[in-house]
Amino acid sequence: MNTKRIILLGLAGLVTNLTNCGKDYIPQNGEPASDDTSQQVTNSADAYSPLEKKCWRQVEGNDDYDEQIDSVRQTPEGGYLLAESDWRVPDQTSELSTSHAWVKKVDSNGELEWDTFFGYYINGKGTDYFAHEVRPTMDGGAVVCGERFFYTSDGSTMSGWTAKLNKEGGVEWNNKIGGSGDCDFYDLYSIEQTKEGGYIAAGMSDTSCFDVNTPESGMWIVKLFASGEISWDVVLPDQYGRADSIKPTNDGGYIVAGINAGNAQFVGHVAKLDSTGGSIWEKNYCTTDKSCWINSIQQTNDGGYVAAGVSSLLNQEKDNINDKVWILKLDKSGDVEWEKKYGASIEGESNRAEEIQQTTDLGYIVAAGDWILKLNPEGEVQWDNSLTEYLNSIQQTFDGGYITGGYISNSSSDDAVFMKLDQNGKTCD
Repeated sequence: MNTKRIILLGLAGLVTNLTNCGKDYIPQNGEPASDDTSQQVTNSADAYSPLEKKCWRQVEGNDDYDEQIDSVRQTPEGGYLLAESDWRVPDQTSELSTSHAWVKKVDSNGELEWDTFFGYYINGKGTDYFAHEVRPTMDGGAVVCGERFFYTSDGSTMSGWTAKLNKEGGVEWNNKIGGSGDCDFYDLYSIEQTKEGGYIAAGMSDTSCFDVNTPESGMWIVKLFASGEISWDVVLPDQYGRADSIKPTNDGGYIVAGINAGNAQFVGHVAKLDSTGGSIWEKNYCTTDKSCWINSIQQTNDGGYVAAGVSSLLNQEKDNINDKVWILKLDKSGDVEWEKKYGASIEGESNRAEEIQQTTDLGYIVAAGDWILKLNPEGEVQWDNSLTEYLNSIQQTFDGGYITGGYISNSSSDDAVFMKLDQNGKTCD
């Protein structure tokens, strides 16, 4: 199961500046790097309470549903936000799948403080939600993005979706964005709060019924006011282009990454945008005999960028695909400084990077499905751990450990899992 999927009708303890919580922190030269200001801890011992467990594991499941966590983030006081979805396949009593999204707040030990539910389905009509990314906001609340299916007896429409929650989990606004007809497919995979209090989100826009022979789809970037209303949106057009990750940059613009599917081949695509969504540069990354996909990008302490995803090589003779974890270090102009691939030494094996973050030692932590990699600043592996869980999201925490989220498969369904790991990526056994 791929969290960065397109569903086709069935298928921030202590901080140096609390006012910046919820947007990505952009380190300057020589400063430690992380992906939001909640990570800027002056003394990690001060940020860690002896009442907190250094590591723990929580599993949530229901035999009737598949469940997974797509996104986890630490909050300024040391708790965690989770973006979770569940769904079931059609059965004899329902012609349509039923899917729900949750935003959950847990304390530093993973115990639930509140949860907020989105989605309903009654008498052939309803709305399904999938939550892709959650971020803490400046006011102590949360913002989430994802996709929204609205079903009627005549068809369905897929729209992008955003919601703002207060610090108790109450919904302040809940907005669908884009999508009005049966051939409209809009989705939002990534969201961040911006310094003035608004939001930047990215995903895909397609009004062509996924016909890759038409140039009507592309990376979709949406700038929202603090109220959730659209300030502006742009589409970076391409045949089946899609944005999976967006971050504010230290010049007031944005870096966005995903795929470009021109010429019937998926290639990694990165675009540097100005403050109004205008393109400064755009580049494709991949070789002609592979398909490549970028799932995560972040600005690094040197002003460049690190991106992570998957590089796939098709063996036509054996009719299988080798998927490798693919990491790119780019300079500020998008030129490759180094490129590395990891895993998939066996024919038909699959490894893919879902999220990457620069760590306080200026190396990188990578969530790669059932694999965690810790890299040094040059991309060499410092340690790696294999898991029974599949991880979609990872973040370094105040104490130097890591919070992760994803799912684990059992005999009847997939269960949501979130774990606090120690500084070596281990659970406390």
